[in-house]
Amino acid sequence: MRPTVPAPAWQRFGADYPPMVCTSGWPDSAAIHLLRALDGVTPHYHGDFAPWDTELAPLMRACGIAVPEELGAERPFDDLAG
Repeated sequence: MRPTVPAPAWQRFGADYPPMVCTSGWPDSAAIHLLRALDGVTPHYHGDFAPWDTELAPLMRACGIAVPEELGAERPFDDLAG
């Protein structure tokens, strides 16, 4: 697991750190098996930009912007804090 995910979560939640499953990309069969075994849990997904989104890169170039994932690392935690 990359520290860019758990480090800001720990800073935000401290001892109330929510359970997380980080798959480092597409979930493999072990991650899928684990997620299916979590009865009564509603998983939330956050992922990198999808490589199949053919419109994203040209749009970002046209707008002259890019947002490194680390800059938005806190955003998925808003769902967990809810």
